[in-house]
Amino acid sequence: MTMSNFILQYLLPLASVVLLIACLINSIRLRFELNAYAENVLTLPAPVAAYDDTDLRRMVDRRMTMFEARLTKLVTEQQNALPLVAAAPVPPLKNELPVEYAVRMARSGATVDDLVRGCGLNIGEAQLLLRMHAVKRTSEESARH
Repeated sequence: MTMSNFILQYLLPLASVVLLIACLINSIRLRFELNAYAENVLTLPAPVAAYDDTDLRRMVDRRMTMFEARLTKLVTEQQNALPLVAAAPVPPLKNELPVEYAVRMARSGATVDDLVRGCGLNIGEAQLLLRMHAVKRTSEESARH
């Protein structure tokens, strides 16, 4: 028997059987690893107790109260500052007629007294001019003036 016949007749089938057994062992090992991995991944953690959010609600309520107080304070300060800004005198422009100056003062927020003193109008004329040309105010602003 020659060496090539011996290899083809005995060693090649034997090597094939050994490789087949190695593949089977490897596939069985991979199957066990896959099952172990699937058990780890698919198992759910223990149920978590219901979240108590009362502290969070208290914190949000406290912050909202703080912001509301700050907003109220800013609005009050702004409303108190508005009459100071509106009452600022408006100087007459060059070549401006007295009536035009009075209309411009009325539109800038002047009062009846400002129109009487600054433009020489009587009280009736100043009131009429304000009704026609003054910026509309809210009821709160009117109560303050």
